[in-house]
Amino acid sequence: MRLIRVIFYLIAPIAVFIISSYFTVSILLKTGETVICPDVRGQKVEDAKRFVESKGLSLVVLRHETRNDVPYGYITVQKPEASITIRKGRVVNVLVSDGPRQVELPILANEPLREAEAKLKEKQIMIEKIIYVPGKKAGRVFAQMPAGGSKALEGSSVILFAGSDPKTYFLMPDTKDADILSLSAEMDSKGIKHKIAYGQGDPLLPGSGSKKTAIAPKTIFSREEEIMLNANGG
Repeated sequence: MRLIRVIFYLIAPIAVFIISSYFTVSILLKTGETVICPDVRGQKVEDAKRFVESKGLSLVVLRHETRNDVPYGYITVQKPEASITIRKGRVVNVLVSDGPRQVELPILANEPLREAEAKLKEKQIMIEKIIYVPGKKAGRVFAQMPAGGSKALEGSSVILFAGSDPKTYFLMPDTKDADILSLSAEMDSKGIKHKIAYGQGDPLLPGSGSKKTAIAPKTIFSREEEIMLNANGG
């Protein structure tokens, strides 16, 4: 019996302290001042920190994350969420963007266009445009801008310079009195694509009728263009 009394006298003060502390904290929390949690998403950390502290709160950066759509140093997520009622003194935890990552541009000189495009895609770099230059190795990259080996942000773009087959140009003569078969033979010898459209008259008779082309005389045209020769008898 004496042992029970001793234990009771030892435990009772502790129990009273715990119970009184609980009620004290509960009363303080119930009577504590509250604020509306501000929305700091999309703000710079420095600005958000000043704003949060002006509301009687504190701000803590939990971690940084890579975000291609949010600039460096801007807040992306917050907890507690904005516009809810919280007590003063509470911590607002945030995640902050590190922005898009920097990558090293691959060196694409002498690469076939298809392989160059694959290497850029792997780095998440887009091609703004391809400028073709005759006389260089057809279908291969010979220069790029920005240069290979330099740093660029993911999602940015480059300009490629690639070679193409040289183009040959001709000056269309006056074909009014030309022989249609001789004109066709000359075009064949120069690799010019063309078709002959016959009208009235004998198509096999040299010099029969007037000759017109789809391209006006003294006009410059390339080898790749197809010329229409109209042979009209008269």
